[in-house]
Amino acid sequence: MIFHKSYITVLLASLSSIPLLSNAAEPLFKALVKPKSIGTYELKITTSNNIPQKYFLGSTRIKGLNKKLTKIITPPPKKYWVISQTNKDDFRLMKSGKSLKGKCLKIDWERSNKDGIAVVADLKTPTNKSYEKKPLAYVTCNVRGPVNSTNPELNVISKGKNKLLPNYSYPMKLPLEAKSFELEIVLNDEKHIVTSSQNNELFKVSVQNNDITLLTFSK
Repeated sequence: MIFHKSYITVLLASLSSIPLLSNAAEPLFKALVKPKSIGTYELKITTSNNIPQKYFLGSTRIKGLNKKLTKIITPPPKKYWVISQTNKDDFRLMKSGKSLKGKCLKIDWERSNKDGIAVVADLKTPTNKSYEKKPLAYVTCNVRGPVNSTNPELNVISKGKNKLLPNYSYPMKLPLEAKSFELEIVLNDEKHIVTSSQNNELFKVSVQNNDITLLTFSK
C-alpha cells in the first residue's frame, strides 16, 4: 500500500512539472488534463474568380501573298488578356494544322492589349506550275496565355466555428483566390473582428502572405 501511494505521488509531481502549453505538451498530459475552452473563432474568406487562367488558347487563320500580315486574336467572352511588362513569357505563339508557305512569325506587343493579341504571319508566294491563278498562302496561328474575368464574382466561405484553448497556436491558410478575410474571435463574451495582423493582451494574429496564425494567451 505504501508503494502505491509513493508511486502516485511521484507521478503527480512529474506531471505538475510539465508546462501548460498545449502545442508543446506531452500526449499523456493532454489526455489527463484537458484545458477549458476560453472562446471561439471563425474564419470567413472572400474569394474571387478574377485569377489569371494560363493557357487559354485562341487562334486565327491568316491568308495572303508575299507579305507579312497582322491579325488580332481576341480573348473569350467576359475575359481579357492579362499583359504586363513581366509576364510576356507566359504567352506562347504556335501554328496548327496544315499551312501553305505561311509561318507564324511573332507577337506584336506594341499593337497588343487586353482586348486582343496581335499576331504577325509571314506569307510567301506558293509555286504553281499551271497557268491558273496563283493560290494564297495560309497558316493558322494560335496564342496561349493568361486571361482574367471582366466581372469577377465574389463568394464568402465560412470555415465554421471552432473552440479556443489558452496558450494555443492555430495556423490557417488562405486559398490563392482569396481577396480578403475576416477572423471573428469571441473571448469572455466579447467579439473581435480581425482583418489583418493584430496583437493585444488576449491574442495575437499574424498574417504573412496567405498564412494566418492565431495565438491565444492565458485567460
